[in-house]
Amino acid sequence: MRTAVTKPWTLFEPQDSRTQRLYFGLCALFLIGLFFSRALITAVPVALLILALTANDFSQKFKILIKNWSALGLAAIYGLLLVSIIYTQDAHNWGKQVYRYAGLFLFPVAGGLLPPLRAKQIYILLYFYLLLTTIITIGTMGQYFSNIQAYNELITHSQNPPTINRIFHIHFGVMMTLSIFFAVYIYRAPWVFWQKKEKYLALLCALILVTSMHILAYRTGLLALYVTLIFKIFWFIKTKKKYLLGVGLLAILFTVPVVAYFSLESVRFRVENTRTDISRYVQHQDINYYSIAQRLAAWETAFAVIKKNALVGVGLADVKMEMRNQYAVQDFNLKKENQVMIHNQYLHILMGSGIIGLILFLGVLLYPFYKLQGLQDWCLSAFLLTCGTAMLVDSFFELQRGLNLFAFFYLLLIVQKEQRVLTQNRFGVNEKGAPVTIK
Repeated sequence: MRTAVTKPWTLFEPQDSRTQRLYFGLCALFLIGLFFSRALITAVPVALLILALTANDFSQKFKILIKNWSALGLAAIYGLLLVSIIYTQDAHNWGKQVYRYAGLFLFPVAGGLLPPLRAKQIYILLYFYLLLTTIITIGTMGQYFSNIQAYNELITHSQNPPTINRIFHIHFGVMMTLSIFFAVYIYRAPWVFWQKKEKYLALLCALILVTSMHILAYRTGLLALYVTLIFKIFWFIKTKKKYLLGVGLLAILFTVPVVAYFSLESVRFRVENTRTDISRYVQHQDINYYSIAQRLAAWETAFAVIKKNALVGVGLADVKMEMRNQYAVQDFNLKKENQVMIHNQYLHILMGSGIIGLILFLGVLLYPFYKLQGLQDWCLSAFLLTCGTAMLVDSFFELQRGLNLFAFFYLLLIVQKEQRVLTQNRFGVNEKGAPVTIK
């Protein structure tokens, strides 16, 4: 049941510490960087850690950090990369990976040391993220409609309409999906920043995003959206026991893609090229320039390498080299330019860090559901389900934006939540404005 909307509020309250205000400001800067500046994506995590290390009561906060298993788990993945220097065969690339993966250490450690943001501050950060995503989406739609035929031609060749600011389409599809679920949270949350109309603006943003994702036919974003929605509807049926309503919601959900298929040329093109890609791979035909077929070939290549290095993997820095070596053994008649990397984060971790790394990574994804009642937390569950689904078809951490997108929201929605629980247990206090679960 929705909580009554409270009166408008300011970004900061008298009891907020200077550290907390700086923390909030850096998070806002990171969101700007996520859309517009790679420099900010790199700089903000470092600034957060510096802020955490120079804050008061470091020793007390460190004692809490070492009990924060969500923070330690994410940082431990980075630790596996550092340890792999012992057996890596590509020390130069290892150095690059240490830089690229740094967000997996910087974000959780900083978040585990800094005072948690208030729920109202998280609300405005999510709203800010929603607005930025919607603005870029509207601009991208304008670009698409300016030359529909040309962009639909891209789709027929397993490519994607680019965003106006050139964000990788898989990452932007995930960003759109997250924004849709955050919009629902914003609508139901018991706070208002400006006036009640902002709740309806959030729903309008969600509608724009859902419609645009179908028109642009962003396959990974749509996959993540529908998987997460199906899970949430089944969870609703299980917890609320409203079977008739649940079945009705499922019926509506399954109707939407059917309507999209018959009404949108771009969706029909996307379905057809997906079917063609899979068929060509299964029938051992030429798969050059067929992206899904090339990914299936990459998975087969990865499994061949994994069988030889199952326990500790080949080292995250050596994945690319080992894939090339295996392609030299079996190339599927692919040209060099089409011998793609794994495009599956789970296989990537398994190949790079072995069974040990995969177990740790799965723990990072599943632990919040077990320990932090993640299934009852709308944003937390939407985040993990969306990213977890997208990682089935993309090596999310292999680009700076993807890795830091995941690490930032893991900090905001999970590390902070566990830190707050630990703080309350240690000091017996309930911080004013602590996030509540919106069911």
